[in-house]
Amino acid sequence: MFKVFMETTHELLRVVKRAAVIGGRELLKWHGRRNKLIERQKTVPSDFVTDADDASERAVLLHLHKALPNVKINAEESGLSGKGKLTIDVDALDGTMAFKHGQYYYAVSIGVRRGNKLLAGAIYLPALKQLFYATHGGGAWLIAGKRKARLRVRRGEQLKDAFIATDFNYAPEARRREHAAVHGPLLVTARYSPVYGSAAYGFTQVAAGNTSAYVHGGLKPHDSAAGLLIAREAGAKVSNFKGGQIDLASRKNSSIIAAHPYLHEQIMRLLQAKR
Repeated sequence: MFKVFMETTHELLRVVKRAAVIGGRELLKWHGRRNKLIERQKTVPSDFVTDADDASERAVLLHLHKALPNVKINAEESGLSGKGKLTIDVDALDGTMAFKHGQYYYAVSIGVRRGNKLLAGAIYLPALKQLFYATHGGGAWLIAGKRKARLRVRRGEQLKDAFIATDFNYAPEARRREHAAVHGPLLVTARYSPVYGSAAYGFTQVAAGNTSAYVHGGLKPHDSAAGLLIAREAGAKVSNFKGGQIDLASRKNSSIIAAHPYLHEQIMRLLQAKR
């Protein structure tokens, strides 16, 4: 039974892993109908929510509220619900644009924290059937089919040799600023700098050693909580652009660099020089 903070980290992880897979299965049901999805604009035309976002979030929240009734949930679409000392940050479809256009890099992301301390997190990539997860101090792991593997970031490398993923803000003017200050410098300095469209996917690729770093100019806790923990437990250094701690408890946007400590320092110096 869950009373205040009686659950073990292991139990919290079990619940969020299950919730992430439940959300992912819901998304797969909608994927074949993605061209008929109803879109609702949130801020600008490129920032929208669909029926698939809503369906996945409903399924995830139903499981979480049932399994952990005494927690606070911070969900991207429905906002805050519940009360408790623990907060669960939920993005039930991170990468809506990618999902809508038939790409595979979309995810369900769920992180558990007490204040600003991350305890457990899970990210499920439905199209790839890959489940990434971590607990504080317990390492980062991947389950893909029958295979389970511990994750480690790529070894330290020079910025000029690095494959550094990033993403943009939705608003056109903010995109122009971020291109000048973030993506532009990375694109001309690093080996390559792709745009994924999903922060959760980006964090998993850093943790798995497939991507050298993930950099973003402004993410909210529901975008980043699970991914930050998974990347950190895989050996990444995670900070804002100034090298400071990510303040999840404030629920505000935060710039983020996630990379091997050696590369992290080089990225931070590059971005600070452009500001």
